[in-house]
This record gives sequence, C-alpha cells and structure tokens, in this order.
Amino acid sequence: MDIFEIGETVRRKRKELGYTQHRLAQLSGMSRTRINQIESGQAFDMKLGSIASILDALGMSFRISDARDSRPVYEDIRKESESDAPGLG
Repeated sequence: MDIFEIGETVRRKRKELGYTQHRLAQLSGMSRTRINQIESGQAFDMKLGSIASILDALGMSFRISDARDSRPVYEDIRKESESDAPGLG
C-alpha cells in the first residue's frame, strides 16, 4: 500500500464515520493541515506513530508481516476481486 492508498483509506473511513478533518485531527493529536496532507498523498515524511494515531482514532489498525507470509494482503485480494468481476477480463 502506498502513500496515496493510505490517504484514500483514511479519507474514506473518516467520511464513513462522519468526521471532519478537524475532528480527526483532535482525536489523533495531529493538525488538520497534517490530516489534509495525508489524505491528499502529500505527507511523504509520515512516521509510523502518526499513522498508528490516525488509524487508532478511526478504529482501524495496520499489520506488518513477512512478505513470504502465506496469508493474502489487501492488494492480492483486491486484484483477485477485480479479475473475477464480469466484463473486466
């Protein structure tokens, strides 16, 4: 998952919860400007602690795993779903 996908995931979940960027900033201990940078993919210097704070405020978490782990990751599941969709092959 890259910076843009992280930002889009944060934006989507924030809106799903009905939070403004200001509210998410309050809950995560970050500035609204920083939330905006993350959502727009402009936060190239994100720290793991910052990501964890935002995800925690959204009721989400992340997983770090060995690339050889046998469990599928989000990207694998998404690609499989897209290839199974009728008319998209």
